[in-house]
Amino acid sequence: AIGDLMAEKLISESNTPAKIRVIPNFADDVSLQPDPPGWRDLRNEWGFRGSDFVVGYSGNLGRAHDVETILGAAEALRDHARIKFLFVGGGHQRTVVENACAERGLTNIYFRPYQPRERIALSLSVPDLHWISLKPAFEGLIVPSKLYGIAAVERPVLMIGARDGEIGRLVEKFGFGTTVMPGDVEAAVSEITRLSLAPEGLREMEQHAREFVNSAASRISSFEAWRAALIKLSGA
Repeated sequence: AIGDLMAEKLISESNTPAKIRVIPNFADDVSLQPDPPGWRDLRNEWGFRGSDFVVGYSGNLGRAHDVETILGAAEALRDHARIKFLFVGGGHQRTVVENACAERGLTNIYFRPYQPRERIALSLSVPDLHWISLKPAFEGLIVPSKLYGIAAVERPVLMIGARDGEIGRLVEKFGFGTTVMPGDVEAAVSEITRLSLAPEGLREMEQHAREFVNSAASRISSFEAWRAALIKLSGA
């Protein structure tokens, strides 16, 4: 299983706890490093100023993800010129977000396509804060893997989902983010605003993000866990 809640679900379904092992997702923490050369140039290229506070999303936005909460927050913050929202990627709900922007007249959400692998570290570094979402009904079935690359480049996370969910537990345990429930637009606005005005707190979260990767989500540690599991299965 790639998460504790997934393991709990598998155990409850199979009643074979001895056969379940958790090996979490991981980051390519060698190529994804904090402050990669050129990330500020890309930020400028995409139209953001140094004083802007950018709330970003990177990757696939699918059916398991809540979008209304962040759309509500963007609408509530539309007159805060310094706070801007960035969507990089695609997925089923990208069209939903684009249509909502047109219908609501939101000009504070910017869209960019999927980025080539060699620019992932740069594009992940553009936002000051990343948002991740998972509808609570999908806990135990899905663990958003985008968390790990975000943490590797030392960016904090706003999790829109269950506080006691897989990601909610991780960001609280390691101190590199905050969680709001889906639909709680007021809380999302409050957290985004608070973090936009707290550079020292943000820097502390950034440090905790990389500490999380180093201690619990490095590529080497996950590969070693897979190696040990495969050796045990093979009887070698």
